[in-house]
Amino acid sequence: MSTSTPIADSKPGALDKVALGCAIWFVLTSWVWAYLMNVLIALPVGLIATGLWWRSRNRGHRSSVSRATGRLLVFGVISAAAAITQFQ
Repeated sequence: MSTSTPIADSKPGALDKVALGCAIWFVLTSWVWAYLMNVLIALPVGLIATGLWWRSRNRGHRSSVSRATGRLLVFGVISAAAAITQFQ
């Protein structure tokens, strides 16, 4: 009998933790569109977080940190889109 943990309950790895940190930065800075600063500060970090999150998911890491990272990335994209439509 195997005592392996299910994929959904696996522990977060280094990729998950770095992706979560980048996603938090992305959410906190995604609304800044003054002088297109979003393109310089938020979007590159959001792309890095998306890449790390995607790579982590492809390796089979499905932890609660991974789910939170995905939700933060979606929230950051919505926040950036709402901010650009409001402040133009």
